[in-house]
Amino acid sequence: MSHKTPANHEQYHHLWQDVLLSMKGICNNDQMVALESLTPQVVNPTSWVLLAPNKFAQKEIEKTLLPVLQMTLHNKGVTKVELKATDNPDLFNTPAPGKKSGGATASFESNLNPDYRFENFVTAPSNNEAFAAAERVSGKTFFADSNPLFIYGGTGLGKSHLMHAAGNALRRHGRNAVMYMTGEQFVNEFLAALAGKTQKAFSNRLRNVDALLVDDVQFLGGKDQSQAEFFHTFNELIDKKRQIILTCDRYPKEIEGLEARLKSRFGAGLTVSVRAPEPETRYAILKSKAKEQHFNLPDDVAFFIAENINSNVRDLEGALKKVIFQCQVIKGDTEATIAITKAALYDQLQIQKNQSNVDNIQKVVAQYHSISIGDLLSASRRKNLADPRMMAMALTRELTDMSLKSIAESFHRKDHSTVLNAIENVEERRKNDLRFREEYETVKAIITG
Repeated sequence: MSHKTPANHEQYHHLWQDVLLSMKGICNNDQMVALESLTPQVVNPTSWVLLAPNKFAQKEIEKTLLPVLQMTLHNKGVTKVELKATDNPDLFNTPAPGKKSGGATASFESNLNPDYRFENFVTAPSNNEAFAAAERVSGKTFFADSNPLFIYGGTGLGKSHLMHAAGNALRRHGRNAVMYMTGEQFVNEFLAALAGKTQKAFSNRLRNVDALLVDDVQFLGGKDQSQAEFFHTFNELIDKKRQIILTCDRYPKEIEGLEARLKSRFGAGLTVSVRAPEPETRYAILKSKAKEQHFNLPDDVAFFIAENINSNVRDLEGALKKVIFQCQVIKGDTEATIAITKAALYDQLQIQKNQSNVDNIQKVVAQYHSISIGDLLSASRRKNLADPRMMAMALTRELTDMSLKSIAESFHRKDHSTVLNAIENVEERRKNDLRFREEYETVKAIITG
């Protein structure tokens, strides 16, 4: 097979963008962020070196993506592909604002995913507050009362989408040096800097950005040295009026192993939550994602998926990809039906069904509230036991097909009136108590996710 090789830099750039587009169809969002952090260096038309910003990124790509990436490039005429971490940190670092390199402003490698925008985020009551907050801090005006912006909620509910969308908007509004990283990357890069005696360079890189975006900041919990470094970085950026956006799977004060001074600072700005989407929102998300992929998703199929995959947005997207694959590849461009969808999602539906049983619900609720199963099922009316017990009963009613009588028996109660009272109590609190509603949705996401 003969391949046409690129003749100039612009063609190399377009070829790399084509490769990323090809990989997008088989990678999840986190994997695409990793791939887009690579900088290709062309040795010759058939031999490329892909530079990762650090050894952590290199190892992650080697572990899961390198063979497919090499094959994709090979099909485009690049027969030799080497992946390595850069030995030139300045390639990925940010100069202090106003500094020039070689007579021109140095480019900044943001690691942001350009596909995440406010325009393609599906808003709903479960995420309206977080969406409005992210839009607010990413405009031209700096709001000190919203710094940091702390977005929290369960896995796969759109926190990262909002963070990347805010970062992309910040860059469009002139704040070019936007640094995105995960909490795990921060810890690993900081430890590598300590080991390599480049801590000062690491600190300077982060403390001279226009905005710092850190995903899954709960990873800092228990990492004392990393917390100390992050504390000083955080303070310096706040003093310089640089925007900080953080995401977490829980409320700041609930992060285990996090120093009190960081908890205080995380909660000092604007704290907003995202909750599990409602069925109507899940339906809207599915229709939107299907449209993006030019796939005709019939309404009845969208409703079926929305009703049965109720954990998070990431699982919804995964379910849609399975249905598209089944229709386009396995069935040869067949229109989606309920029967095809059930077959495509069989394993996913079974797993969710198995997780949503009364034993698992009791286990998750007890673990979340740090009590034993015995305490949960006891006759004690102490508030720290009664509240989790009522939550578990309400979740069992919502997530299973069990009758009120069967639920009562599973909780060692004599009749179903106790269960009915618990469900009514929980519903009332979900309507009127924001923190309780968020806690309920978080536990539900853990059970179904």
